[in-house]
Amino acid sequence: MATEQPFWFDGGGTRLFGVYHPATTDEPPRAALVFVHPLFEEKKSAHRILVDTARTLAAAGVAVLRFDLAGCGDSEGALDAQSPSVWQDNICAAARYLAQRLPDTPLGVLGVRMGGTLALSAAIAIPAIKILALWEPVPDGAAWLRERLRQRLVREMLASGRAGDGTAAATGAEQQSLDVDGFRLSPRLAQDIETINVSSPDAVNFNGSVLILKIGSASRPAAAVEALCTRLNTNNAAAEIRHVRAPPFWNRLEPQPCPEAAATTLDWLTSVLSIAASTTGTKGEDAENGAAIRTPGLNPAPNGSVEKQRDDFALHTGEQPLTFGAHGRRLHGILHPACHTDRDPARIPAVLFLHGWGAYRIGPHRMFVHAARFFAGQGNPVLRFDFAGRGDSEGVTEDATIDSMAIDAGRALATLRDAAPDHPLVILGMCSGAKVAAAVAAKHAAEVNGVVLWSPEPPDEAEQAAGGIKRVRRRGDVLRAYWGKLIRPSVWRKVITGGVNWRLVHRALVGRRGPKTNERERDRTVYRAFGSYPGRRLLVFGTADPSADTARKQHRRLAQGSDAEYTEHGIENADHNFYDADWERAVIEISAAWLLTPDKTKARENH
Repeated sequence: MATEQPFWFDGGGTRLFGVYHPATTDEPPRAALVFVHPLFEEKKSAHRILVDTARTLAAAGVAVLRFDLAGCGDSEGALDAQSPSVWQDNICAAARYLAQRLPDTPLGVLGVRMGGTLALSAAIAIPAIKILALWEPVPDGAAWLRERLRQRLVREMLASGRAGDGTAAATGAEQQSLDVDGFRLSPRLAQDIETINVSSPDAVNFNGSVLILKIGSASRPAAAVEALCTRLNTNNAAAEIRHVRAPPFWNRLEPQPCPEAAATTLDWLTSVLSIAASTTGTKGEDAENGAAIRTPGLNPAPNGSVEKQRDDFALHTGEQPLTFGAHGRRLHGILHPACHTDRDPARIPAVLFLHGWGAYRIGPHRMFVHAARFFAGQGNPVLRFDFAGRGDSEGVTEDATIDSMAIDAGRALATLRDAAPDHPLVILGMCSGAKVAAAVAAKHAAEVNGVVLWSPEPPDEAEQAAGGIKRVRRRGDVLRAYWGKLIRPSVWRKVITGGVNWRLVHRALVGRRGPKTNERERDRTVYRAFGSYPGRRLLVFGTADPSADTARKQHRRLAQGSDAEYTEHGIENADHNFYDADWERAVIEISAAWLLTPDKTKARENH
């Protein structure tokens, strides 16, 4: 497999992170595509699909540039300082980069959800773009934003058992600011998103080949999307709609492969460009468990028109893409060197971040990016990376297990140790990543100074199951909250229009399926070893997380088997993923302060 190349490039005054996938065939690339991701949490859920699709197309002779829009993913900028016009400029900058790199190659754009809608606008501005693939594009920005806010309402109700007052369903024009699953939107950004509509006359002024991919169980796309296809063809485009029967991967809590979307897109490209499909594999078994391969770091910030404001989560000049090997696969990450070199490194730990099962290295609502840049700003080197089969790393998504994740984390720990040899080591894990952190810390107790656990799963799932009476009582509270909602006409309108996420409702009422017997025994073995781990421990949880009470009690008992310092903090009313910008900041600031605090006495508690 040709080496994928991560790098930063100038997106018009903002440094954007991208990954270039060269065509892996012997012939020159037959086409070059820029990928545009969805927005907000849809990006996290769709990221692995876009990585797999890029590798599939590269194996078939199509070069791909994936990149993160400004204020998203690993790119520079705060989200609330962006706008659709800025993102369209980013897409144009990415397209210009690809056109300069492959000047004689047909140029196109593939966008998913709101990324597809933005891609359509950007493609109109660049005459060289003649290929456009739109996966489940968003036809109406206002309706899409209302759906995001309704999902937050349901999530809050399920987390707290309270119905709420419904104010979160207001549009951006009616609020000073909006918080959408931890992403804070300025009034201007919310209003700009609401004005996006593919029915506007300018939205159809494109004369290339267009694929509109419908993904889901419904046999027909939305009427607005069908109308878009008709108007594109009327204006000399060659547009067609194809259908893939697959779950909507962009709103799943766990990784949801969708090879059908890549295959359908490649088939369409083949018909448009006569590209011969390739069956070349992309597993990368030639990777070695050796030294990390470093990509050059950032160049100085380019001179641009973007106004720079104080940003505690700002990208730092020294950030470096990093690649290292683990069990025959290349794992990808970002290294954040410490920004302050005047402090004694022996007192400032380097931090390894471990993401959860359904995430990748940016974490939920970009929380890991914000935390890593905050920590680096106070002097803590940080390594964020993707487990095998997640994010940008090689491997098969379905093959990942807690055991394989622990192997990956062990290699990442060695990589961080080599990158920051004078610093003590701390591991930070979230959700299932916290379980991996416990396993790795126990195994490498001599070199791991401490662990930070964000929303850890309860160590003993059997005890959690024994708490069934409490969960039944909680579900009764949820049912009463639902009953109070169901008597309101506004809620029935949401039901009719599809504004209710029934999967979340089902999960709240019947709970999660427990682990298998062998998994429970494995977890008990991990936590028995972790019980005697001598390093410091920080536990941060949301008080509205249903499993938090059990988890903190069990972790407190585990700490009794060691003389090490144990600290816990509860974020009032926060849910499992801290889906609020204020909750996120509180978690980051608490953890940052703990990292700079010397070891103290055992068992301190803060709520």
